[in-house]
Amino acid sequence: MARSAIFLLAVLAAAAQGQPTNHPPAKPAPGRVQPVPRPVTPAPTPTPPAKQVDPTTRNADPSPVEFGEEAYKLDSAGLTMFLPLNSIAQSSSAGSKSAADIVGRDRTWMISIQTPRSADPDTTTADVCDRVVTEYLRAAGEVYDRTVPNQPAGVKGTIIEARSQVTIDKQTADRVYFSVPGAGAKDPAVVRGLTIIKNAANQFLIFELTTTQPNFARARAIYETTVQTAHIEDPTKVNADRANAVVAGQRVLQSLGANALQEMVSSAPERWERKYRPAPGGADADAKELGYRRIKTQSGTRAMLDTNGKNAVGPGNRQQGLILTMDARVLEGGYTVDSSAAFFLSPDPNLENSEEAWTVRNAIRKDGKTDTVTEIGARTGKSMVITVEGTGVPQRTVKPVFQGDGYISRVEAWLLPQLLVKAKVTSDFAYYSYQSEAGSVCLRRDTLEQPLDKPDCWKLTSKLSDDKKPQISYYNGKGELMRTELPDGSIWEPITFPRLVQLWQSKNLPMK
Repeated sequence: MARSAIFLLAVLAAAAQGQPTNHPPAKPAPGRVQPVPRPVTPAPTPTPPAKQVDPTTRNADPSPVEFGEEAYKLDSAGLTMFLPLNSIAQSSSAGSKSAADIVGRDRTWMISIQTPRSADPDTTTADVCDRVVTEYLRAAGEVYDRTVPNQPAGVKGTIIEARSQVTIDKQTADRVYFSVPGAGAKDPAVVRGLTIIKNAANQFLIFELTTTQPNFARARAIYETTVQTAHIEDPTKVNADRANAVVAGQRVLQSLGANALQEMVSSAPERWERKYRPAPGGADADAKELGYRRIKTQSGTRAMLDTNGKNAVGPGNRQQGLILTMDARVLEGGYTVDSSAAFFLSPDPNLENSEEAWTVRNAIRKDGKTDTVTEIGARTGKSMVITVEGTGVPQRTVKPVFQGDGYISRVEAWLLPQLLVKAKVTSDFAYYSYQSEAGSVCLRRDTLEQPLDKPDCWKLTSKLSDDKKPQISYYNGKGELMRTELPDGSIWEPITFPRLVQLWQSKNLPMK
């Protein structure tokens, strides 16, 4: 968890215990040591009218901020906003908490979004704002009075702009800017901005800016303009919608019966798919080939994962279950990426008793150099552990927060579209599943429709996580994939192996 997230959780825990509010003092004169914030109980004065913030009027960089055409949605927080052009957003969720990091293309600034909760409904945005600032300043280091042993005289951080009220999407928020020293003596000061909204009785939406002193003016303009584009929905409504979709997802899978997965594995043991970008004329010969993959399903033992003894999965493990393997090659940006993945699922339909394990190996090749990344994961009931290691990267272990109801295994996640089409229930569904790219358990949303003009065709719109754009898949009446349209305009489409070889050889492309 990021350091800022730890602070936010600690702050709200303190608020729930009824600790006094710590108000940061006014901005000090340049070069002076910032006094330690002292506990103060605010007077019950009326809230002043909210003031709209214009980033160009307060020493911010006045140059315009360009935004992308499509809005970014953090569904778990009920948040919709526009992002600066070419910025990168990554999000994750854990139960009722959400998090997202938006990073600028030049990596000189980052906007983090958190949705922590407080057990005390009387906690205000000012309370949270002041406590977060206090924790950051204290963490940056305290200055002690030499004349009085162990008596703090100040902190090394500085309040750049004292807390004030602003309006975000017609809601009152508190905002503050402060700085703390850099990590090294020659490093520039780290500047942070906080904008805090109380969007429910005990839930907060926090936008945090992180940048450095030399980049502050420009980063501030981007931050304030970006936050002003936010549209915030009632989290109660959002959570109810998610809960209903999760329940619908569980019911539709239960309606298929306990043997649905096994039947699907037996009926379609292998398929090949081709990824390409269509040519304007539609001819295969003119299309740009982007990759291919083979997906196999079968019954087997956990030992088939072949993880060389890692994660306690080896030839001696004869536990029976379902095996899904995928071998793929993708050509992207001058790189050739080869993936080999194997997923195991025990046959027990009860989540509390089921087990799964997987191994994913990626080889990234370019100019004769190969880097590798390996992920090994295992889950027993509601306990999950994943180990990731790679070329030049230290090994790390991930223990994702389990989401509870609505979780599906990685085998089920791969076969979910066919399962939903088999059920033939048009509705909105939601499931929690682990995703390697995000490194966490994410909520995916799926909507199944039957187009009126194509009664023998099924349309499935899938959003694999909050920060992913939807992809659209079409299936025939037998539940066989016709094509999947990705947000970037590329397509996954079923193909026979001989035809795939013919296409790639005709274009002089490297196959395994």
